[in-house]
Amino acid sequence: MTDSRQILRVSLALAAALALRGPTLARAQSTDIHSYALFAIEDMRCKGLIVLDAGNIGVNDLGGSMHIHGRLGAPSSQISADSVRTLSATDCADLFSNDANPPICNAQHSFHSPFVNHDDIRVACEYPSPFPLCGGPKVMVGRGETRVITPGNYGDVIVKGSPGAGNLIFDGVGDYNFCSLTAGRNADLLFRSTVPGRVNVNVAGDIGDEDMDPDLGNGSFTGPEPGSALSSADIHFFAGGGMVHFSRRSQVHANLCAPNATVFLTQGTQLEGNFVADKFSTEHVFVRLGPPPTSTTTTSTSSSTTTSTTGTSSTSTSSSSTTTGTTSTSTTGTTPSTTSTTAASTTSTTAATTTTTTSASTTTVTDPSTTTTTSASTTTVTEPSTTTTTAASTTTVSEPSTTTTTTAASTTTVTEPSSTTTTATSTTAPSTTATTSTSTTNEGSTTTTTPVSCGNGVLEDDEECDGTDFDGATCPPGSPIGALLCTGDCTIDRSQCKSPTTTTVTTSSTTTTTLPSLRVKEICGNCIDDDGDGLTDFEDPECCQQAQLFEMLKVHGKMKPHGSRTSFQMQSTLALSGLGGQVNPHQKGQDVFVQIRPVNGKQDIFCAFVPAKKFMTMHNSYMFWDRHFRVKSAKGLSDMTLIVGRNGRLKFRTHGPRVQLQTPGQSQLQVTIGFHNPAASDSSNRCSSTTVPFRTSLTGGLRTP
Repeated sequence: MTDSRQILRVSLALAAALALRGPTLARAQSTDIHSYALFAIEDMRCKGLIVLDAGNIGVNDLGGSMHIHGRLGAPSSQISADSVRTLSATDCADLFSNDANPPICNAQHSFHSPFVNHDDIRVACEYPSPFPLCGGPKVMVGRGETRVITPGNYGDVIVKGSPGAGNLIFDGVGDYNFCSLTAGRNADLLFRSTVPGRVNVNVAGDIGDEDMDPDLGNGSFTGPEPGSALSSADIHFFAGGGMVHFSRRSQVHANLCAPNATVFLTQGTQLEGNFVADKFSTEHVFVRLGPPPTSTTTTSTSSSTTTSTTGTSSTSTSSSSTTTGTTSTSTTGTTPSTTSTTAASTTSTTAATTTTTTSASTTTVTDPSTTTTTSASTTTVTEPSTTTTTAASTTTVSEPSTTTTTTAASTTTVTEPSSTTTTATSTTAPSTTATTSTSTTNEGSTTTTTPVSCGNGVLEDDEECDGTDFDGATCPPGSPIGALLCTGDCTIDRSQCKSPTTTTVTTSSTTTTTLPSLRVKEICGNCIDDDGDGLTDFEDPECCQQAQLFEMLKVHGKMKPHGSRTSFQMQSTLALSGLGGQVNPHQKGQDVFVQIRPVNGKQDIFCAFVPAKKFMTMHNSYMFWDRHFRVKSAKGLSDMTLIVGRNGRLKFRTHGPRVQLQTPGQSQLQVTIGFHNPAASDSSNRCSSTTVPFRTSLTGGLRTP
């Protein structure tokens, strides 16, 4: 009797459990994009993913796939994708898939695409169309500096990382339009507002070169400032470029819509919000679905006014909303490294033309028509028609539509999008004098030292050029012949720009003036056919004579088109002997060039190079990795290896998933690998070249052999 009662109780408990699970098993696949913590359009690859609380994980397209290579912990989540492959332990509530191997989750159902049309995805995540144009002052937040910006249009935005990482504060609701956004290690992007509202950060990126935009560094924080009226639901990032990168241990409390981009989430990244992209690649990350995003788009911008109060130690900040106009409120500054504006005695004069206020050790920046307070160590004039005002140690003059910044050890700066002057104050004792002075005008900037980033192929900071990027500069109109060179300290060398000359011949009866044929020298290493002979750089005997040329052997290559890009891989033996002993990127400072040209073509279809300092030495090999595509000059090549063997044998291989190359039709291609030290004479160049027949493969690409 006792056994039968126990069996009955167990049966009733099991039935109750099944009854409770019934609604969960019958739960429909979500078609609400905001119910997904991560939502990919085409593909998702997860090497470890933990979903905190709730939040679905999905891939939209029929034919799309989800590959799970590490533990997936999502006990309350739907997992949805047409094809699902798992190699590790998984924990999830419901699986919606037409092809799951092995089966996972508590319940399995067939998959259907939540959005048949990709345009519907863009509408659902409110992707702007057309994408807002960027353009305006470049924002550079230095180490130990806090910069405050208000809604508006900006150029490139860079926040320097550790040591002494900078802080960028978004002050007020509205639209912030950037050309690019990069935050360094441990940098903070903080969003501040006294009233709730919508904040849109539109990062245009560089689609042509597929840079990482935005790119948030290791340990960086992006989200509401403590005490702000904003939450992660109010902050919306929109990416116009091809790739987005959140580095290790970065924290992002916002929403992201990047339908054109691959999003890389590296180890320890923590996300809170709704993240939509074309593709995701995750590596041991934690995600949490944030509160429902605010959907009301804010188009008007707010202004910020800072005033000083006598006898206090607080920062006064005002922020205007889109419905209430400009209001002023006083709050205590809580941002790291923010300068407290304490005025011992202040004399203020407000006028429509020029306003200057001095105090013992306080810095406050306001709009051009309002009061400006400067410290004893820095004097700034912020008026469209103002003249120069001097100070104890630093003088900064601002013209309309420019931004001028004077920084000290730890500073607070306010930047307006159009006509703005920024002032900084030292956080040391009043007797300390600021020692750093930077003057910026409409014409450019002055650099006294070689930029740290010089040589990475990316034009940034105060560089005039980097690698083959001259920012549109050309030879002067009076010297149109030749080509520019980029020096080792990233300044432009115009020594090769030549002026045409004339020859005059006088006979007894006539005088004849002729313009001789111009002989322009090929500039090695700029990926330009300078002399117009149809041979570029190391294809040209001027850069690689017969004695410097080695025959390439055993070429294996594949090309497969991906839209305007190409999946590319190649390996070969550059020389059976001799060349290996003459190649050493570290000791010889040799950049490595890859050139591809149709035999009957007049120009290269691909010319890229990896700077010497990007190689690592491992035993008898030189290796380059750039999985995040930060080296622009590599043009999408993600890795390259040089292996030195006996007797100077040299083997070469390289690969890139989306290189900047339009896949040509079936043809004979000339492949050239060049080694060039820009600081040495061209007699030290070495190269290997051959002609390779590429044929159409079964997958629609090209391959050899």
